[in-house]
Amino acid sequence: MKRLLTLLLFSSFFFTLNAADSYTSTLSEFLEASGVTATHKKLAGDLATKFGVSTTDSKYTKVLGEQIAKLNQDLTPIYKEYVTENDLKSMIKFFKSPIGKGFVESQPEILEKSVAVISDWKSGLKDTLMKSGSDALKKSLPGFSF
Repeated sequence: MKRLLTLLLFSSFFFTLNAADSYTSTLSEFLEASGVTATHKKLAGDLATKFGVSTTDSKYTKVLGEQIAKLNQDLTPIYKEYVTENDLKSMIKFFKSPIGKGFVESQPEILEKSVAVISDWKSGLKDTLMKSGSDALKKSLPGFSF
């Protein structure tokens, strides 16, 4: 009986560990296909350059691979809370399709061009909210002048 219980506990632990590894593997593939890993690698490369580390050095490449794997492992519980492994697989199919690849390739330019538009929008929103807030305050304090 003791052996059976030990075997069941070990099997349960192994299955849970294997399921987590499967999810992390699928998540890693999703992050790569969606361009997120490329962004992480760019951030790491910028940081390495800032500290005078050569990004063409094989040691850097090895460390970067290890760090990306660690990051993906650390991101696993967050993604797992919101996205099923099957959903990740569906999104991987999209990102590996011609349309998905085009989307990923255009994202840096889209984001770059969007920054100015969003900044202008935010400024206009701020002005609108300030006016609305001021109008509401004037209504609630009729004798008070600004």
